[in-house]
Amino acid sequence: MDYQDFDAIDFILDDFFQEWVLHPSPTTDRFWQGWIGQHPEKEPTIRKALIAIQSLDFQGIDSEKFDRNKVLQNIRAAIKTDELKDELDIAWESGETQEDDEVGETIMYSLPSRRFQFKTRYFMMAAASVFLLILLGVWQLVMTTSSVEYATEFGETKTIILPDNSTVVLNANSRIQYYDDGKGQGNRELDLSGEAFFSVVHNKTDQKFIVRSNGVAVEVLGTEFNVNNRRGKTQVVLKSGKILLNVPTNPQSSVTEELAMEPGDLVEVSGQDKQITKRTVNPDKYASWTRNVLVFDNVPLQEVFEMIQDTYGYNITILDEEIGDKMFEAEISTSDLDLILKIVSKSFNLNIKKQGSELVVSKK
Repeated sequence: MDYQDFDAIDFILDDFFQEWVLHPSPTTDRFWQGWIGQHPEKEPTIRKALIAIQSLDFQGIDSEKFDRNKVLQNIRAAIKTDELKDELDIAWESGETQEDDEVGETIMYSLPSRRFQFKTRYFMMAAASVFLLILLGVWQLVMTTSSVEYATEFGETKTIILPDNSTVVLNANSRIQYYDDGKGQGNRELDLSGEAFFSVVHNKTDQKFIVRSNGVAVEVLGTEFNVNNRRGKTQVVLKSGKILLNVPTNPQSSVTEELAMEPGDLVEVSGQDKQITKRTVNPDKYASWTRNVLVFDNVPLQEVFEMIQDTYGYNITILDEEIGDKMFEAEISTSDLDLILKIVSKSFNLNIKKQGSELVVSKK
């Protein structure tokens, strides 16, 4: 991330900077001390951002009714609006212009691992202005933003109509949490664990629709796409429209890579280092489960059994490793597990036995 062109508001919004201010570690200390040493002209800007973030004191608030992470999310959204951003700029400028000869007192302000001297009066006035503007601009959003959660059990799918009339088909063993301020303002956002197919409606106010899954953000206005978040991998397949992926490239910073997708693109993000692969596919195959059709396009049996485990909740034991390497190609028009197991068993001459919550697979 190139921080050289950042202003105070940019630093306030930056996750890696927030982490250093609120939860300093040797890694963040080393980075920011080195960066400030290389860019001493940015010290005034750094001070402004530090004061604003550290002014947000949430102590004494009922933790059951107050979500600090949600507050910070809404701060980001609020500051990004042109009106509030202009007000914050004015607050800083008015605070800085009030320095006079009578203000001679200096104090030492403790940073996470570094101390700066600065004039008491005008910086504290600027801090107070920012603090009040942020709270006034965000508090209403925080208190009026509600979330609703939908979930499915093993072997169950569910179709959900969201308040904006977008449709979500939720696959088995999956969960979404949708955030809505009830006023059609801000972004439409939801968190996904598992798999879902989205048909997003474009609305008159051009609200973005953002799906967050395992650190990956899928940003759209109106489109159809499938997101699968299983086993440490996030897979996105675009059927129609356009979407923008924001993928974190460094787990210790807020650096992200933006990736535009066209219809037919499949992007998979895997591992802690968020490795990205991209290829062109038939998107209908990846959303076929919404029609109770399972399409296996020359995939290893190991992946078939992983799908069964994720969807139906069975633990699977394969007694011969060679079985998992066999390639399977089929289109099965059913969601009935017994029929799926029967087809796999006959195709490869296998014994598949149910033992409670476990499936044991062996050669005949």
